[in-house]
Amino acid sequence: MLKIKEKFTKKNIVKLSVMAVALALLIVGNVVCGIYSGMITMAFGGYKTDFSKDGVKTALVASDELCRQIIEEGAVLLKNENSALPVKDTDKINLFGWGSSSLMYSSRGSGAISSYGKKMVTLTDAFTAEGLEYNESLIKKYVEFCPGSKGATTLIEPDKSFYTKELIDEAKAFSSVAVVVLVRGGGENIGGEIPRTQTKFKYPADETRTYLQTSKEEDDLIEIVKENFDRVIVIVNTANIMHLNFADDEKVDSVLFVGTLGQSGAASIPKILKGTVSPSGRTTDTYIYDPTFDPSYANQLRYKDNIQYVADIYMGYKWFETADKAGFWTSDYAKNKWGITKGYSEVVQYPFGHGLSYTTFEKKITAVSLPENSTLKLDDKIEITVEVTNTGSVSGKDVVELYYTAPYYENGIEKSAVNLADFAKTETLKPGQFQEVKLTVSAYDMASFDCYDKNGNGFKGYELDAGEYFVKIMENAHESSKIAELKYNVAEGGLRFRRDTTTKKPIRPYFTGESAYSGVPIDGSTVGAEKVYLTRSDFAGSFPVSRAAVPTETKLVEQANGYRNELFNTTKKPTFGVDSGLRIVTLENGSAASLTDLNGDGGQLKYNDDLAIKLGLDYNAPEWETLLSQLTVDEVCDLVEQAGYKTIALASVGKTFCIDLDG
Repeated sequence: MLKIKEKFTKKNIVKLSVMAVALALLIVGNVVCGIYSGMITMAFGGYKTDFSKDGVKTALVASDELCRQIIEEGAVLLKNENSALPVKDTDKINLFGWGSSSLMYSSRGSGAISSYGKKMVTLTDAFTAEGLEYNESLIKKYVEFCPGSKGATTLIEPDKSFYTKELIDEAKAFSSVAVVVLVRGGGENIGGEIPRTQTKFKYPADETRTYLQTSKEEDDLIEIVKENFDRVIVIVNTANIMHLNFADDEKVDSVLFVGTLGQSGAASIPKILKGTVSPSGRTTDTYIYDPTFDPSYANQLRYKDNIQYVADIYMGYKWFETADKAGFWTSDYAKNKWGITKGYSEVVQYPFGHGLSYTTFEKKITAVSLPENSTLKLDDKIEITVEVTNTGSVSGKDVVELYYTAPYYENGIEKSAVNLADFAKTETLKPGQFQEVKLTVSAYDMASFDCYDKNGNGFKGYELDAGEYFVKIMENAHESSKIAELKYNVAEGGLRFRRDTTTKKPIRPYFTGESAYSGVPIDGSTVGAEKVYLTRSDFAGSFPVSRAAVPTETKLVEQANGYRNELFNTTKKPTFGVDSGLRIVTLENGSAASLTDLNGDGGQLKYNDDLAIKLGLDYNAPEWETLLSQLTVDEVCDLVEQAGYKTIALASVGKTFCIDLDG
């Protein structure tokens, strides 16, 4: 008889049990938690939080520090002219804009988060802590105008009558530096969270501008500060990307995007303004001048709980960069529709991956793992080592961005002109210091998913068309670095990935075709909606000019929207701590051949081959539910400690079940 790996004390058996439950939970946990969040919360003690425990206090300190770090690392310097930033410690600053008195700390949508009130750091708190003097009189006037928020998407900005000669003269006497704060909430547009019109506090709504464009009041404010102050700095405190047309004005010196701030991220803003921290964030979206340039805009408003996507893969930078490559922005279509005459520069203000620093850097490739011009194989990975040197006069961090370009064939698989493959940020480098960073792109990373067999090779899945692939270090999605592109080749016939390279699981189209998840393909092919999807072969002919047709088979839409996997179709409250006699044991060789009697009387339980085969790959076996009910909450929370086991046996007196985790 084989030895048991661990002595079967109750504690050890329970610990081993936890790991098995964890594997089942991890597979479905995210979905279950989303659907049954309320029930799970109540099962674990309800919604009350005890902040007095040492562990909670430690977590609060850590999360507070994380908020600050996120802003220090993620704030993006969009523009910086005339050495406007950093400011000096001795500089006094006028904080303009109602938002300077009431920042946006979290997003305000159906997926919003909230912050712990006692830890909230205001902008004025942050200025005081960093020794930056601000115009307190001006802040008080904003608070008097409106002491707090008036709705998730209500714009609260006084009109130009607020800025009397007396107020401006007082501000000019205080300082020649003006910092304007623009604030927007927002979410993912469920329920119209990003309105197409502007609702205002005290003033009539503006039907001509969207929520993410500046308001007339904000434009007037920026004009006023441009005319009266030597340095004009704009802080963009917003959950979504705004249209910042004003930033092109030469009298607007600097623009700093800080996003939403969490409970204490505001503490990092004056550090960036002073130069204690050199900004190193990069844009994660494309800033454009007009919302209608984006093909998704026509379908922004939802049908019930569904937003219709007809842009295919051409979302964000993949649209703007590919449209530029295809000549769309210089076409007659663009000229006639928007009056564009210069092309890309009239469309995109700041590309994806853009971000400035207070210092400068030089990059060079020092090593490549796969020689240029190699013919790629399925398992190939290209590791590129880049040396980054701080060539400026102050310390800072740089971000190295790696992109690739795949060959596109007309009417074939849709592909973006550029694709972000990897990126890396350096540590803080002093002037003259350098650091090597490594970036990797694999053949699998560069594969395209062809769910319709557009290239006609009889294969549906991830694949690389034959042709030339270019890998390049770029400053952002539009501007290449001064480093040569690396070219690689895929032989005739291409490369096809039949299994995921990490999980080894088969790859197939799960969301299109007859076997689509939930029974309704995501392309709308079964719901009676004739849609023209954006295609690189004809951007002008496929660009959506109006909302896509509403599906006629609304029951199918509702079926897909409300679909729940049968496994989760329950409202039963979970139970814990009920001993049902089940135990999990692991043998020394990883098998489940013969087990010691868990009752301790020296008898043996024989391996049940038939039952083991039946349950070998079945994570839905009822015994898992029984075991889950048996464990206490504390035992479930210990599951992380039990990593590394291969094969386990789920046993009870009289029968044994084997679950093969490698399955």
